[in-house]
Amino acid sequence: MVRFMTGILLVTTLMISAASCRDRSLAGTSWRLTAWSENLKVPSEFPVTAKFTETEISGRSAVNTYGGKYSAASDGKFSVGPIAMTEMAGPEPAMRTERTFHDLMAKVKRYRIEQDGRLLLLDANGKELLVFRPDR
Repeated sequence: MVRFMTGILLVTTLMISAASCRDRSLAGTSWRLTAWSENLKVPSEFPVTAKFTETEISGRSAVNTYGGKYSAASDGKFSVGPIAMTEMAGPEPAMRTERTFHDLMAKVKRYRIEQDGRLLLLDANGKELLVFRPDR
C-alpha cells in the first residue's frame, strides 16, 4: 500500500510540475502593456503590445513595430536579444513611451504569469518593470 501511495504521489507531482511548465510558456500569447515602473504617462495611452512565438517577440511600441529573439525558461528566467524596429517618428509623448518601453525591456531578466492572468516582466532583483494583460 505504501508503494502504491508513493507511486500516486510521484505521478501527481510530475503532472503538477508539467502543468506549471506549460502554464509558464509564452509561446502563442499576445499581451497589452498596462503598467510599468516608470512615473510617466500611463502606458495604455499609447498602444504597446507583445506577441510571443516559440522564439520571437514582436509588437507595437507606441509608434513603431519591433521584433527580435527571446528566451523564457520554465524557472522564470527571461532574456531578449537585439530588437529590430521600424523608424517612424511620432508625437513626443508617444516617442517617450516607446523609448521607456525599450529601455525597460533591456533590463528584464525574469518573468512571471500571475494567477489573475497578468504577465510581469521583472529585473534581476524581482522588481516589476513591465505589466501586461492578455490582448484579446
